[in-house]
Amino acid sequence: MSVSAAIHSVASVGIFPSRAFVPAFLTSVLLRWGHQIPILSHSEFVQSLSLAGKGTTWFTHDITMVVLGLLAAAEIWATKDADVRQMMQGLDRYLKAAMAVVTLLGLQSVVDVETVQAIQQAGFASTALALAIGAGVFALAGLRNALMEFLDDADPDDSTGLMKLLSWAEDAWVLVALIILVAYPVFVLAVSALLVLLTALLRKLLERREEKRKIACASCGEMIYRTAVTCPKCRTGNPHVEAVGFLGSVKLGRAADMAVHRYRLVEWLRCPVCATRLRPRLPRQTCAACGHRVMEDRDFEAGYVAYVQQRLVRVLPICFGISLVPMLGAMVGIVYYRFRVVMPYLHYLPRWRSIAARWLLKLFYLLLLVLQLVPLVGGLMVPLMALTSHGVYRRALRRVLADPKYDLAIEGNSQAGPRVSD
Repeated sequence: MSVSAAIHSVASVGIFPSRAFVPAFLTSVLLRWGHQIPILSHSEFVQSLSLAGKGTTWFTHDITMVVLGLLAAAEIWATKDADVRQMMQGLDRYLKAAMAVVTLLGLQSVVDVETVQAIQQAGFASTALALAIGAGVFALAGLRNALMEFLDDADPDDSTGLMKLLSWAEDAWVLVALIILVAYPVFVLAVSALLVLLTALLRKLLERREEKRKIACASCGEMIYRTAVTCPKCRTGNPHVEAVGFLGSVKLGRAADMAVHRYRLVEWLRCPVCATRLRPRLPRQTCAACGHRVMEDRDFEAGYVAYVQQRLVRVLPICFGISLVPMLGAMVGIVYYRFRVVMPYLHYLPRWRSIAARWLLKLFYLLLLVLQLVPLVGGLMVPLMALTSHGVYRRALRRVLADPKYDLAIEGNSQAGPRVSD
């Protein structure tokens, strides 16, 4: 492999941690048609890889490119859906590392297509480079996933739209970085290194912020969350329970109403006793820290639903006023009502239940979109969406909590999930 191709390969380490199939597909397009793209045709690297008169290789074959294109499109769609994205979290770093190796081998097949002898001479070194890049992508993808897990813990259902925004930003980074990579590989390498550094620093910042949320228990000295009602170790009450803020953070001031405080903890996927993070998508579970059985008390369930439902009195008129603004108002209104009356239910719905409810609502929303264009009448669109969404997800949660297969499993098992029997 040439020095130029090697530099481009190393620089690609900063791209693959974001996506697996998108950069592979774009690279195959670049290798096959890059010399025909006006903004890239003058690049020395693209000219050296021009396939004019050489035919195609396995990486630039029609079938390969069609498969990569379909996988890239599926990847872009999957990263925009919170449920699919969470299901792929444990697998995607392996896919990204594997596709980085495959892409580099595909690049080698073009660079060394001149002679078999050249392939044989560069074979061991090129393979070693490919494996090293794969290992680098695997490590960086793990760092990236660790940061994303912090954000997912705070908002697993992406009610803020932040994860979707970051997903689009990653798509844009892959596209722009690959184009710049052709002409300025060293620049992309430097930017990639900077992004890795920023990601690591942000992760450390979030970890420190999490630890700062804790104080020592007055009785046993155990570090407990400031928003905890009691210590998970000695069960001593917290004399200074602080209120729960945005995304489950600590809010300035004391918690005034303990009943509402417990509901608010549960709303942000926190144990209502010790404020430890709960696992999303489990309607009933046992807190790993204090052993409290969440959502097992029927009175607490009813109170939690009533706590969310009473917000409609304020949410509906606010949504009406916001949605009077064409397009932008609808977007803001949807995010607002999802935060207030959907997310508290959605956190505790099993994945496949929430997907079914979500797609049924999307079909209904398509029928409402035309209302947004009608003056005044358009103001009814978002309130109607809020009311419908609240009703659908409230009903779904009630049905799940009434289903015995979601009762807690083994007594005392802090990691017990739902007991599912077919």
